[in-house]
Amino acid sequence: MWIDVHDTTGRTIGSYFAGAVTLGHWEEEGDGTAVATVSCWVGWRPEAGAYEVWKAWSCRPPASVNEWVRLPAGRREGGIEVAGKYRRGGEKADPRRERYTLDGANISDLASFYCAIGEAMNGPGGYYGSNIAALDDCLFGGFGPAAPFRLVWENSEVVVGALGSLPTYLPNSSVLDLIVNYFERRGVTVELA
Repeated sequence: MWIDVHDTTGRTIGSYFAGAVTLGHWEEEGDGTAVATVSCWVGWRPEAGAYEVWKAWSCRPPASVNEWVRLPAGRREGGIEVAGKYRRGGEKADPRRERYTLDGANISDLASFYCAIGEAMNGPGGYYGSNIAALDDCLFGGFGPAAPFRLVWENSEVVVGALGSLPTYLPNSSVLDLIVNYFERRGVTVELA
């Protein structure tokens, strides 16, 4: 079963998959709708903050960059989830651009990095991965531009402070090193500015 999320006009703007669905209760409403109670399993629990983001985007999706900055730490993962599931109605980023700019000024943790890179690659509210494996997948296309391209990473000193000290499974390597390495391995030229 797919659980659809609708905007205020009734258009489907996102979906979640649920399996092994069992109907528990069904009640017809007077306006032609029904309320159902079901038991099911889902592949993962929605992130904290996703509900608030869906509610906001059902009225108006982001129109300018950095709207995600208003989400407090711990809720930005919900914004990333919504960005990944949001149906833009046919809008696509221009995959032929050779240069993209990532503003690192508001990057304070991994979640804010994924919010910022999503917008850099696909515009306000854009998605371009939610973890390092998903970022690597995005570099092949399908969720925006595919490598090769040039990424100018502005305010990189903020990013070095925020991500440069986060450890990885690799000795003498930070999360920032790992991210830059993934970009470069896929043919992206990263310019820290």
